[in-house]
Amino acid sequence: MSLSCSCDSGDDYDWFYMVDNDFSFLNTKRGRKCSSCKALLRPGDKVLQINVFRHPNCDIEDSIYGEGGEVHLRTRYHCTDCGAISLAVSMKNMCMDIDENIHRQFDEFMRDHVTEGNK
Repeated sequence: MSLSCSCDSGDDYDWFYMVDNDFSFLNTKRGRKCSSCKALLRPGDKVLQINVFRHPNCDIEDSIYGEGGEVHLRTRYHCTDCGAISLAVSMKNMCMDIDENIHRQFDEFMRDHVTEGNK
């Protein structure tokens, strides 16, 4: 999936994500990589946190998380450059591939969907 104007709201996905409403500071003991541009993020750096979930997929998980519950997967982080675009995309209720370069996705979207007269 790349940048798109709408998100599929059906149940045919393996996982889903929720972008935080604002930047925060990386509160981990070890560094992470921006899941978009792969830049190194150090503890204390300003980041956009993206929480990733999936629905329980067996009876044991249903009993732990409850029916309709959410299993938290690995949190992704975007650096301030990637996070600014990701936050804007999220606020417009658009969807993106959080593990692919958001700058490239945005460029492709603009090239494919914005005509010369709409700029």
